[in-house]
Amino acid sequence: MKIKVKIVIWFIMCFAFAKAQTIPVNDDSQLSEAIKKAQPGDTIVMVNKEWKDVDIKFKAIGTSERPIVLKSQTAGSVKLTGTSTLRIGGDYLEVHGLWFENGNVGKNNVVRFEADSDTPPATNSRLTNCAIINVNPDSREITNYYIALHGKNNRVDHCSLLGKLNKGPAIAVRLKNSIDNNHRIDHNYFGERLPLGFNGGETIRIGTSTYSKQSSRTVVENNFFERCSGEIEIISIKSAHNVVRNNLILESEGTITLRHGDYNIIEGNVIIGNNLPKTGGIRMINKGNIVRNNIIIGTTGKDLRAPICIMNGIPNSKLNEYDPVVDGIIQNNTIINCSPVTLSIGSRSNATIAPVNTKFENNLIYNSNRGLAIFAGDDISGITLGGNKVSSTLIEDFDGVDVVDFKLEAANGIYIPSADSDALLTAVKTNPKVRVDATGALRSQLRAGAIVPGNFKPAIALTSQAGVSFIKIDELRNLSKDIAVTVVDVAPGEKTLEKAIKNMSGPTILKLTAGDYFITKAIKVSQDLSIVGAWK
Repeated sequence: MKIKVKIVIWFIMCFAFAKAQTIPVNDDSQLSEAIKKAQPGDTIVMVNKEWKDVDIKFKAIGTSERPIVLKSQTAGSVKLTGTSTLRIGGDYLEVHGLWFENGNVGKNNVVRFEADSDTPPATNSRLTNCAIINVNPDSREITNYYIALHGKNNRVDHCSLLGKLNKGPAIAVRLKNSIDNNHRIDHNYFGERLPLGFNGGETIRIGTSTYSKQSSRTVVENNFFERCSGEIEIISIKSAHNVVRNNLILESEGTITLRHGDYNIIEGNVIIGNNLPKTGGIRMINKGNIVRNNIIIGTTGKDLRAPICIMNGIPNSKLNEYDPVVDGIIQNNTIINCSPVTLSIGSRSNATIAPVNTKFENNLIYNSNRGLAIFAGDDISGITLGGNKVSSTLIEDFDGVDVVDFKLEAANGIYIPSADSDALLTAVKTNPKVRVDATGALRSQLRAGAIVPGNFKPAIALTSQAGVSFIKIDELRNLSKDIAVTVVDVAPGEKTLEKAIKNMSGPTILKLTAGDYFITKAIKVSQDLSIVGAWK
């Protein structure tokens, strides 16, 4: 009897595994048919060529042991152009090696983890080793996303995204119908994003103000952000219980912003501004957020773009306004040659609630130039400072901040405190404890800063292999495009010039003719603008 049972089980397993197929497809009709018939374990292979104006609806059900895979014949050799998009709907699906380039999808998203409105969004699915480069609609004011992450337990990894010129984040985590979505965004390269000039230029946004009191539990880790300058919020957190860790951010005009949502963790990130204008660090708003073990070097932004900014809140704040900082923790960060840390600053005149029960402890601040270490914009009695160390070049007059003559030395492209400075950087006990430093090394003693003095291991953020396998980052840098300059004729009259400036979408030349132009109020200009007289 046992022998018969074993034979039956063996036969069933062999039959099941035999059904898995590799299915080559040469056009969109073959692709649609293959997806329609796909079974767990199948691999659908798109042949190497340009696929133009293809709407891929990858709707199928795989299993954890046997996902259904859609892949290119050779990674990077399937180029999707024109209006091509990808929609992923189902369970345990994987997409490998596709390249979306120089397309125009209008108001659609390039990739959407939701096949249609009639079925649940994707779960347990993955987009990996794919590129989306220079895919833009006709107008910069049209909103779309490179990747819309719906559903739960999905992953975007080892992808390269750059050249987005229009409104909308490169990746948007959508919380509608998918609270506690547990997504993972890791090992991606986010290339140059030029300043948008108005709101909506984030690189990653997790949630929106509408869902900001809900948990997302998305992890953003081991990514490389380079010149991501779409707006002040590079990574915009608008939900709760997310983790942003071990990312490298280089020469980007903005901050990691805890805009809405509570109990998020920002740790182990390395932010390098190289002294470029508007480069910033980390901005804290809301309740129970933790900022620790981050290394911030050479950022010049002030106030909201400070290396670390703790903001004031608005009384009875609406969902889209500013909740006060409560129970915030900022500990063991290293700040080198930056503008001053900013405490208790408001972005609006009614932001009058100072931080409450917040801790600023064991941070290390160094500057080779004379200047302020910390700037307080308002009442900081609700912020406890302790164990912080600043270099002797810096000016400070706060309790819990000590001026010490510690030394730095070069290591792995950044600077760390020398082993000789160890005793000078003795810190205070914290709750919660910071058990490791930014390299992952265990902390055997209490020391200020993100890296233990004399530890020459590289920070984890500097070791990630981000982006696709088929294009080197040096080559990707040459693919980004400039925004075309628009020339607009403006007739004389009242408010005509105001209206023209308000309607700008990117670099603009306003061409005036002979006559009188009446301006009734001050005009805010946030984009490149030239105003010229009549052409001769």
